[in-house]
Amino acid sequence: TALERRVRRAFGSGEPLDLRPRPRRGDVRGGESWPPQRRLPAEFLVELLTSGERSGYGGVPALRLAGAAIDGELRLEAAEVPHLVDLTECWFSHRLDLRMARLAGLRLPGCRVPGLRGHNLSVDSDLVLEAGFSSTGQVDLTDAHVAGSLRLSGAVLRQPGGTALLADRLVASGAIQATALRATGAVRLPNARVGGSIDLGAAMLSNPQGDAMHALGIEVSGSLLAEVYGGRFTADGRIVLSGARIGGDLRLSGAKLTVPESAEHPVLVIPRGLADGSAALVADRIEVRGNVELDDGFSATGTVRLPGAQIGGYLRLAGATLGTPTAHPPAATPPSESTPAGTRPSETRPPETRPSEPQPSEPQPSETQLSEAATALPATASAEEETETEIETAAELLVESPLDSTALTSTGGEQRLQVALLADGIRVNGDLDGRGWQRDDPATSRPGLIAYGQVRFVDAYV
Repeated sequence: TALERRVRRAFGSGEPLDLRPRPRRGDVRGGESWPPQRRLPAEFLVELLTSGERSGYGGVPALRLAGAAIDGELRLEAAEVPHLVDLTECWFSHRLDLRMARLAGLRLPGCRVPGLRGHNLSVDSDLVLEAGFSSTGQVDLTDAHVAGSLRLSGAVLRQPGGTALLADRLVASGAIQATALRATGAVRLPNARVGGSIDLGAAMLSNPQGDAMHALGIEVSGSLLAEVYGGRFTADGRIVLSGARIGGDLRLSGAKLTVPESAEHPVLVIPRGLADGSAALVADRIEVRGNVELDDGFSATGTVRLPGAQIGGYLRLAGATLGTPTAHPPAATPPSESTPAGTRPSETRPPETRPSEPQPSEPQPSETQLSEAATALPATASAEEETETEIETAAELLVESPLDSTALTSTGGEQRLQVALLADGIRVNGDLDGRGWQRDDPATSRPGLIAYGQVRFVDAYV
């Protein structure tokens, strides 16, 4: 056809060919109804890329095509393509079959595909699935090798209830750039190896009944970043980083992790029965050579698990909110003029709000605990009043024990307690910071760690 002759000529010279109507660039919807002047059979492109012919048009052959509808399956299984394949805002009727293929470069920005099969795919440069790339089926990159970076920024992957991105044992020599990624379904990266950093800033991952991101045993030479960067990182479902090794920092500042309430995974807690084991962040035995930042608005509705973690720098929790308040008593309120000295705020509640049945006695802070709380806070002559307020707040936190019976529920005859932070056996070579302070000027105030449930540091080293 005339279009095929144009594509062949552009391929031979390496020149781009744009079939998009100017007013509607960026719109890849409705590709099935595009006119014949924009439609190409997939078999033609396979023959063009694998025939090895050089048309004599001059230049380096490369397929640079925009705005085409590709009918049929683009089957390049086990093919070796020494040319760049750059398809921009193209529509595909069938999923791409790239299993065991080796490509010099693959760019699919803004393309709309029903899935991608890339098991054992090898790309000698960047693999670009960004800038509006959309898949309504699974993107499978299992055991794939990318000599450059995997670029997923702005991609939309949809596989509700399944796996949107399957990248088990992926090897990427560069980074994984996934800012503003939208994934409905699990994102799987177990045992992947990344030579650079992973950037998930402003990404939204959703798989409520399972793992939003499963990266068990992943190795990242750089940092894993999922902080506020042009938008908040959110995950509806678990984030699993157990056994991960990160050469830089783990930054989740401002991230929002949500999991449905569940008591299907109980955890033994001494001495009070079983804990609700629905975790939002599972990072058992993680190794981070740099810092771990779960701060500045970080929130997790389920447990944050860090048992056995090894952190080379500091662990920062200031401004984080762990757990949910619905199953727990109200947080302690700061002492005021209406609250007598030495009286807990809960004792000033109206009698009718207290349960009629007898309540177990709550632990009171000893003089040693109060002394330790006082010495742990930096007192200076110029901030004497502020330090006294912080000491009183520390004393109240000791009194308002999360082991209050109102924080416990009974399931099957056993008591359950939500654990907000489980960090037994953790090793932090730097500081552990959960501080906050309140001043008259709200602009200079900073919230500290808020935890609804037990915070555990059994056998920890800081």
